[in-house]
Amino acid sequence: MSAFDVFVLPSRYEGLPTVIVEAMSRGVPVVATAVNSVPDLVIPGETGLLVPPRQPAQLAAAIRYLLDRPALAGQMAERARRRVAGRYGAGELRDSLMAAYMAEPPELLSTRATHGKPGDAKPDSYDARMISNPSAVAPMHDDMS
Repeated sequence: MSAFDVFVLPSRYEGLPTVIVEAMSRGVPVVATAVNSVPDLVIPGETGLLVPPRQPAQLAAAIRYLLDRPALAGQMAERARRRVAGRYGAGELRDSLMAAYMAEPPELLSTRATHGKPGDAKPDSYDARMISNPSAVAPMHDDMS
């Protein structure tokens, strides 16, 4: 990937695209569509360029813009590398997951405070206790008989 002049991801949908993280960490300037979590990674004009989805002319123009300005592309790539450094590596992911799994559960809402007695919760109401104790919430009824 380091041999790329520009990395392009013209998606219509993306979660948090690890391939953009990889490009940024390798110092490759990024052009991508501004969908879902992509703008969380790519800051337009600072760490890369974003274009609207389904706009091939704008995508091509953004690619050409960076190819015609290698110094600017290099500056964006360096800012992008600094942005992702120490945030998205395997070690950081491991530490984040371990912290999440080892943490004490948060204080959960009391069904009594919001719905009366624990068994009185409505099937379509939210009760945070269902995360740790599904039986504390009134059972959902399947009306599709």
